Amino acid sequence: MGKVQKAFNVLYLLKNRGKMTARELSEELDCSEKTIRNIINEIDDRALGVVINRIQGRYGGGYELAYDCYITNFGLSNEELSSIKRARPFLSSKSGFTMHKEYKRAVDKIIAKSKLGTNLDFVGSVHYRGINNVPEIEKYYYDMISDAIIEKHVITVKYFSIASRKISYRKIHPYKLYCYKGFNYIAGYCEFNNEVRDFKLSRIKDIKVEDEIFEIDLNFDINKYLCNSFGIFKGDKYDIKLRIRYPYSEYIKESILHPNQKITVINEDEILFEVTMTGKSEIISWIKSMGSYVEVIKPLEIRKSILEDIENLIKTYNKNFKLSK
Repeated sequence: MGKVQKAFNVLYLLKNRGKMTARELSEELDCSEKTIRNIINEIDDRALGVVINRIQGRYGGGYELAYDCYITNFGLSNEELSSIKRARPFLSSKSGFTMHKEYKRAVDKIIAKSKLGTNLDFVGSVHYRGINNVPEIEKYYYDMISDAIIEKHVITVKYFSIASRKISYRKIHPYKLYCYKGFNYIAGYCEFNNEVRDFKLSRIKDIKVEDEIFEIDLNFDINKYLCNSFGIFKGDKYDIKLRIRYPYSEYIKESILHPNQKITVINEDEILFEVTMTGKSEIISWIKSMGSYVEVIKPLEIRKSILEDIENLIKTYNKNFKLSK
């Protein structure tokens, strides 16, 4: 990337993201902090309509544009610009998109050149697998929650719980929208449970954005919030130890299913897979998907649960087999 292109990218980043440090800019543009400082000194020219403020801070300063400059409009609507930006998590390195860095820069440029600029807040996350049909009412709820997150408005939802099979009203401070296995979820502080919970948008039966403003928890990080669970389900932590045989042993060796996983090769056909995570139901579902090619060494609780499922499955098949005769 040439120096001129880097200069344009610095402007785009400052316009789209607001204040940024030299380190943040250097990491985005793959260059040294010294190069960033030199570029800013060169492009900071009031005669050209570019004014960059130096912000002092206790833990390091940063840079920000003094006012909008070089702003043009592509004629895109608010919804079109929002869709471009919200697509970013779906086209990430984790989704297998090889040009994710270039795409991210392109989005920054488009948003920076729009009149909306930083008003288009990114409320999604990088957790995405699969595609599902999303009904219009869910898209409507998604947009309402997006606006509530940006404006920090409390929302009240009428929510159907799978566990209780009942509909209840929940008052939520919406923190983040994210997608998992093709379904949209919201993570937010639930006043009823007095903790951060996940809510699936497809189970929301009604929603109201309240006038009440909430203060977001600055320590909340969606990636840290989800990192210890297998999928999105929370609960008790389990120290998992599995003996996995070929061909699944090869699939596991090629994948990073969890940051703290440990793989020990027993022989060319078998491995020991160890990991600590939460989300019992999804852990069991994943283990069962490997059929007879996996054995749970520990914990005993999950081993017993899978054995009970197998016994119930045998009873079901034996019963249906007798009825079909």
